[in-house]
Amino acid sequence: MKKIILNISLVSLLALSASCDNFQRTDVYPTITVDHSSVTLFEGDEIQLTASPSSLTFKWSTSDESIATVDNSGLVKAIKQGSASILCESGDISFETEVYVSKKVALTDVAMKCDSLIELAIGATVTIPVYMVPSDANDVPATDFGWWSDDENIARVSQSGVVKGIGTGTTKIHYRKGSFAKFVTFDVQVTFPFVKGHPFVISKDEPAVIWFRDFDRGGMNVAFYDTGGGGGNTYRAKHGDPTSSMVTIEGDGNIGYLASGEWYIYSISVKDAGTYKITINAASGSGGSQGMYHFEIDGVKATETMPIQGSGNWGQFINDDSFQITLPAGDHKLKFFADTGSHNPKHMTFTYISE
Repeated sequence: MKKIILNISLVSLLALSASCDNFQRTDVYPTITVDHSSVTLFEGDEIQLTASPSSLTFKWSTSDESIATVDNSGLVKAIKQGSASILCESGDISFETEVYVSKKVALTDVAMKCDSLIELAIGATVTIPVYMVPSDANDVPATDFGWWSDDENIARVSQSGVVKGIGTGTTKIHYRKGSFAKFVTFDVQVTFPFVKGHPFVISKDEPAVIWFRDFDRGGMNVAFYDTGGGGGNTYRAKHGDPTSSMVTIEGDGNIGYLASGEWYIYSISVKDAGTYKITINAASGSGGSQGMYHFEIDGVKATETMPIQGSGNWGQFINDDSFQITLPAGDHKLKFFADTGSHNPKHMTFTYISE
């Protein structure tokens, strides 16, 4: 019985061996790899290439020694601008590394393509364009840059240079590339002075004259409200504000056709806190007191609602000293409001009275 079992096992083993011969055999060939498939170098730079497996012996060569050389250990040196292939061989197997050589152009500065002072409304955005000096500088990595704001409660900036107005005030936005940096100042407001960057200065040193026509920039329902009862103007457009053509500005420089409910905002910078007399120069079509007006500071009523004396002739401008206002030091928004408008106002003068 044991002999029969042994014979059966032997037959099975032979059958299994025969069946294994039916499988397709695949020869396995060794491969080599290099730690870089391509590199970019400046003229004069070197890089050590490492091949594996370390158990093999490697032969190194270059396709163009005028562009890049390589020694027996795989140390590559960039010679001049161009491209070359570094070949690593071991027997019949090989690996190529592409080497790109360029001239080094040093960055000497960065610049911003914008004004040094940028006005930005709250919620609005603007992109600051920047460029390198020289424009083909390549010695600073593309990732070696940064944007930041001195005060993110006023303005924030993304890493693509997009600035957004957050709250009123002035702050600096900075850009850095390598070791070079620049900044631009942002003035974030609801409205902006008629003359960019220059609010009307009010102090005790001398009377401050503000022409009614020089109200803030910012547009209808933001910097002013005017029903447009007159014929429009070109004065403000010529001075950089195309959004207020519906406001009538007449030949004497006065605002014409002032109607009830109209108002105008002025950016002021008060150097000396105190009480000031407001002298309003205006004209009207009939004698006696007519029209009621008041002033506000930063949205808060700051004077009584009072009449302005009538001149009796639309071409005759007279002064009215009825108003007094207490002004805190600092930057503020002054609003002139026509409760019932019946005058053509030309200018207002602020004269210091007392602390």
